[in-house]
Amino acid sequence: MGKLFLITGNDDFAVKNQVREIVCNLCGDPPDDNPELEIIRGDSDDLKPEEILTACYAAIQTPPFLCAEKKVWLKHFQHFEKVLENSGKDGKAGRIDDITALIKAGLPDDVTLIIDGPDIDKRKAFFKACKDQGEIFIFEKADITSRDFSRNQFVRIQDLAAKAGLTIEPDAVSYLMETIGSDSGRLTTELEKLSCFLLPRKDISLQDCKNICSRTPEAISWDFAKALTARDIPRALEMVDTLVQQLRNERGNSSNSELSLLHQAVSTFQEMVQTRCAAAELGVPPRPSKNWFYNLREDVKAAHADNFLVRIHPFRAYMLCENAASFSDLELVNAMNALLNANRQLVSGGAEPRLALEQLVLRVAGTRPSARA
Repeated sequence: MGKLFLITGNDDFAVKNQVREIVCNLCGDPPDDNPELEIIRGDSDDLKPEEILTACYAAIQTPPFLCAEKKVWLKHFQHFEKVLENSGKDGKAGRIDDITALIKAGLPDDVTLIIDGPDIDKRKAFFKACKDQGEIFIFEKADITSRDFSRNQFVRIQDLAAKAGLTIEPDAVSYLMETIGSDSGRLTTELEKLSCFLLPRKDISLQDCKNICSRTPEAISWDFAKALTARDIPRALEMVDTLVQQLRNERGNSSNSELSLLHQAVSTFQEMVQTRCAAAELGVPPRPSKNWFYNLREDVKAAHADNFLVRIHPFRAYMLCENAASFSDLELVNAMNALLNANRQLVSGGAEPRLALEQLVLRVAGTRPSARA
């Protein structure tokens, strides 16, 4: 029986990356030069979905020509949702049903079929046939709204780094997670960039990420918020200047750049308030070690299942508590009031945006650190 590979999911970059790896392993690089390979363009604008599937069906049934084996690649087929929804309607079998029947019966011994495309319904006969007869690869984007996003994404970044032969410090993972989110394409690109720049080193630090990764608005806003919480006035003012100049060059003279900087800071201080509340509920000591979170008992986790410090990665929980403890209750109140005032000034146009942000830096970061609350 021939081989079958199905690659699907809503993470388009990961799907295409995996299918290319499979095809190159089977056919060499570049795969197009291999006479055994027949590519059916699933993303063609010139053919209807049924016509593309008909070409694939014919390629599977056609014997190899001047080769011992044949490899058929249905490449980036974009219409699975439509063809599977219409499958069997009005008592008529579509071409996807014919391909499903071929797969169920077993592909010819000299045929390897590779199929990739987004969001194939796992309840349909086509997916079940592929699962029974071949190898399945499913790549789903991390859901930012999921309660377990932080923990899962933290582990995912560590796994991607390990796959590239790299080790990455926990605070560097947090930086990538907060500045890139769930975009696997950007994440892979940044890890590749880090790998190239750090050779022969294989360990990635937070400073490496700041020095080498793209200076996106998200990364600069992250730096600004961290500088505020660290009371690093020179660094915070530097970030104001960097982002304002960068975004104005790209978008024209607009306060949107300053608002993006402010909103990240607001989010960071809101997270500090939430962390203090969650830590109090969980009974976190004033100066917890990393091990306190790593060794948290299962019965405590179960009793506080809705506490977000329990749901996130232990190192991130530790860092959040360290960060939140650097401001007293009164200082947090003052910081939130300063952020609110800056937001009013930027939205209303009542002040020059750069000056509003610089005043915010001095009000929040210019205070002397008080004793931990």
